[in-house]
Amino acid sequence: MAGDAAALLLTALGAGAAAGFGVNFIPELKEGHLIVHMSAAPGTSIEESMRLGSRVSSALHELTAVARWHSGSAAPTSRRYPGSHYSEFDVDLKRASGAQLEAAQSAIRSVLTSFRASTSRCSRS
Repeated sequence: MAGDAAALLLTALGAGAAAGFGVNFIPELKEGHLIVHMSAAPGTSIEESMRLGSRVSSALHELTAVARWHSGSAAPTSRRYPGSHYSEFDVDLKRASGAQLEAAQSAIRSVLTSFRASTSRCSRS
């Protein structure tokens, strides 16, 4: 009888604790989020990399499917710092269906191909 009461108490405590976690045990998917990786020639100056990043930002701003973006790269003191020639853009797209998301990704790739001084890759996060 005491064992049953303890089991019931532990079950109730576990259920109460689980309720505090919310209803989502799986993290929200970022289906409308892309990461754009850009790389210029190794040895590209920071100034040139910033200029290129500014031009890419302006081009992303023109796309109607893009809600917002953020550019950044690892700090020079970071162990994963690839160099001043590399940068990333986190791109959030406006809400859209699967086909519209594919079209937005295609439009971003098309814009990126116009920057001949660099190579780029657009991937889902």
